[in-house]
Amino acid sequence: MTTAVVVLLGLLCLFNVVLTAGVIRRLREHTSRLDELSGIPRLDSMQPAGGKVGAFKADLAGGGAIISDELEGTFLVAAFTQGCPACKDALPDFVELTKEFRAGRERTLALLVGEPAKLTRELGKLEPVAQIIMEAVPGPVAAALGVQGYPAIGLVDFSAGIVHVAGTRPEHVRRFTTIDR
Repeated sequence: MTTAVVVLLGLLCLFNVVLTAGVIRRLREHTSRLDELSGIPRLDSMQPAGGKVGAFKADLAGGGAIISDELEGTFLVAAFTQGCPACKDALPDFVELTKEFRAGRERTLALLVGEPAKLTRELGKLEPVAQIIMEAVPGPVAAALGVQGYPAIGLVDFSAGIVHVAGTRPEHVRRFTTIDR
């Protein structure tokens, strides 16, 4: 009789473990789905919202230099890399987003990573709407922004040194483009 009770108790515990594992799996699926519906990505492509950005100094593609410590206010920032299909898809939407941001070219930064000779098309599309920084490989600007994947698009408050929002697609940032600048 005691053996039967121990076996029954063991089976009941095993059933509880299986049921708990199933509930955890479903909660993860629901969390992922809610993140998709909210439009805020779970995987940040650069520093996450509230994350600190580092300091950098870089040459601009059109001449001149940019020093992050001298920048004031919120900037629309994007990082694209050579040969990236997702970057190619996101670029036209990013150009449209710059118009919605309404802060002008002076408050929009685009980082292009790769060989300059192979980024001429991207450069041509971005020059009218953004100040452009080019790095042959992910360098000091990518590191300062905490770029972890491409494309990376976000709103960065350089006065406070923090990221307001970041994502991999323009729609992740679109509804936040009215943040005080």
